[in-house]
Amino acid sequence: MWTRKRLDEARYFYNRLIGAQNDDDFYFNLSAFLNAWRSILDVMLYDFNKHYSLGFSTEDQLDAKEFKAVANALNNTQAMEFIKWWVKKQRLLSSKPLWAKRNLTVHRGYAKITEYRIYVSGSGGTSGTISGVTGYMKRITWPTSTPVSPSDPTNYFFADMQDKTVIDYCDGALKEIERVITEAETTFSVKL
Repeated sequence: MWTRKRLDEARYFYNRLIGAQNDDDFYFNLSAFLNAWRSILDVMLYDFNKHYSLGFSTEDQLDAKEFKAVANALNNTQAMEFIKWWVKKQRLLSSKPLWAKRNLTVHRGYAKITEYRIYVSGSGGTSGTISGVTGYMKRITWPTSTPVSPSDPTNYFFADMQDKTVIDYCDGALKEIERVITEAETTFSVKL
């Protein structure tokens, strides 16, 4: 079973995303995270194929339609229940914003990212406090011709999704897919 291993891979790239040292590091790890995260359901399909002995190998193209057809032909009601559940989960996850970002990143380039940094100016007093603070936000769009180091990946936003940071979106997606995996294990009595 490889589903949880693929989850570990997504978590690995998520952690590297958090620790990104520059824009390229951030983008490359975001791409790897999105790819690993998105493929977890596909890996799960192959794991359940094996669990229910449907006969597909990892060399075979397997999708929900083929899984369902073989489960039906074998009169495997448990496999039929699983594939109904799986299709619902796939629909749910495919409606999430990161699903489209993964397709964009893998097939067309990179999602547009903006970076917000807070710059503060003022003078320090003898007590160590800052007085006369002026704060403002500066938006930087990647890629940029001007180096913007050191980067703080917690300030990166998808240009069209500015309600949460990229890190927050990825964190939520990681937690959600982990809940889906746990639900699958509990509902179908399998260890993934």
